[in-house]
Amino acid sequence: MTELVRDLVCDDVSKLDAKLRLCLRQMQRIDWQMGRLLRLFIDLRLHRFFGLPSSACYIRERLGMSVRKSRALTALERRAGLAPALADAYRDGRLSWIQALTLLPVVNEAHVEAWSGARGR
Repeated sequence: MTELVRDLVCDDVSKLDAKLRLCLRQMQRIDWQMGRLLRLFIDLRLHRFFGLPSSACYIRERLGMSVRKSRALTALERRAGLAPALADAYRDGRLSWIQALTLLPVVNEAHVEAWSGARGR
């Protein structure tokens, strides 16, 4: 990530656009990683280790994160195996968590070409 903010002189709008899009893609990869970690944390009921009554309390209090987003990330992680191509695009940062969650109920291998074209948006 440090590389993205080096040389902030912007004499080329295309370079700035490329840096912004790369930064967004990295943030989307982090959402995938967060979903995997949250699923593990929730499945193991690790909130009890911290003396909290629920995973939602842990997510709000310890992570400062929206419980709604954490549930969405966890749902994506749980159902990713149902659509491997979608899971790959989400993991690679080509789809945001919102795009992946929206597509998940309707995606099937017959439509992979259509939605995988969403990369780069």
